[in-house]
Amino acid sequence: MNKINSFGIKYKVCYFIVILLCFIISFNGISTESLWYDESFSAAITDNTYEQIIQICADDYHPPLYFLLLKFTSTILGNSEFGLRFLSLIGLLLMALLGFGPVRRIFGVKTGLIYLIIISILPINISMAQETRMYTLAAFFVTGCMLYGYLLLLPEKQKIDIIFFSLFTVAASLSHYYALLAVAIINIIILFIAIKCKNKINIKLISVSIIISILLYSPWIKYFIEQLTRVQDGYWISFPVIYTIFTTIILPFSTKFEFYSLTVQGIMLILLIYIFIKSNILNKKNKDKKYYLFLISISVYLSVFLLGIILSILVKPIFINRYLYPSIGLFSIGVSYCIASLKIKKELIIIMSINMMNFLCFFYNNN
Repeated sequence: MNKINSFGIKYKVCYFIVILLCFIISFNGISTESLWYDESFSAAITDNTYEQIIQICADDYHPPLYFLLLKFTSTILGNSEFGLRFLSLIGLLLMALLGFGPVRRIFGVKTGLIYLIIISILPINISMAQETRMYTLAAFFVTGCMLYGYLLLLPEKQKIDIIFFSLFTVAASLSHYYALLAVAIINIIILFIAIKCKNKINIKLISVSIIISILLYSPWIKYFIEQLTRVQDGYWISFPVIYTIFTTIILPFSTKFEFYSLTVQGIMLILLIYIFIKSNILNKKNKDKKYYLFLISISVYLSVFLLGIILSILVKPIFINRYLYPSIGLFSIGVSYCIASLKIKKELIIIMSINMMNFLCFFYNNN
C-alpha cells in the first residue's frame, strides 16, 4: 500500500472519533423544531404508495428518489420529527464517510481526515441534517460522482469505480435538479479530460458509464421536460439578485434560514480566499496532480452557482441559496485539499481554530 494511504491505528481511531462526533452533533436537537412548510410536504407525501409518490413528483417540481427512500425509512421509524429527519442525518454521515473511502484513496489519510472534520463542523451541514428534505442525500451523491469520476482517470482505478460513478450520477439526477446540473457538468469534464489525455481505455470506460447513466435516467426524462415547461409558465421564486448572491457565497458558514454571526462568517470567507490563493500558488508551482481534482471540484461548485444566477437573470428566477447545497461536498473537497497542502503549522492552527469558532457560534445560537 502507498505510504500516503497507509491506515494505521492512529488514523483509524481519529476517523472513528470524528464520525462519532459528527453523528452526536447532528443528532442533537433533531426533534426540537416542528416541521416547516417544505418539510410538511415531505411528510405528507409519505402517506401515499410508492407508485403514487412517483406520480405526485411527476406532477410537481421534484425528482422522486428522496421521497421514495423517505417512504421506506418513515415506515420503519414512524412520522415523528426524528423518524422523518433521520434519513437526512444518514445522508450527511454517508457524505462524511467518503473521507474514509475515495477521498483517502485519492489524497491520503490526512486529507481524508480533514475532509471528514470539515463535513462534520460546517454549520450548513448540521442544519441540513435536521431537515426533512433531499439536500444531504443529493450532496452525498454529487460528491461521490465527482470522486469516483476522478478515480476513473487514475492508473490505480478499480473495476468497481465505474459502477459507483454511474450509480452516483443517476442517484444525484433523481434527487434534485441542481444535483443533476452538477453531475452533468462533472461527467462532461471527466470525459473531456480523458479525451484530452488520449487515453483510449479511460475514454471507453467513461463513455460507457455516461451511456448507462442516461439509460437509467431515461424513464424520468419525460417528466423532467414537462416540469421544465411548468417552470417556464410560472415558478414561486422571486429573485432579489444581490441578496441571493450574498447569501449563497456565505452558505457553507450559515444555516438553512439564519446568518447567525456575520462577523465570524466574514472572517471565514476572507480566510477561505487566503488559503485558496496560497494553496493555488503552492500547488500550481509544484504541479501536484491532485491539484486538478481541487480545480475540477471548485469549478463545478462555482459553475452551478453562476449558471443558477445567469439563468435566473436571463430566463426566469429559478435559484435560491440552498439549491447550491447539493454541491457542498465539492466545496469541502477543495477546502480540505487547500488546508492539507499548507505546510506551516501556525496557519493550520489558525484555520482550524476559526473553523471551530464558526461551529461554536452556530451551536450556541441553536441551543
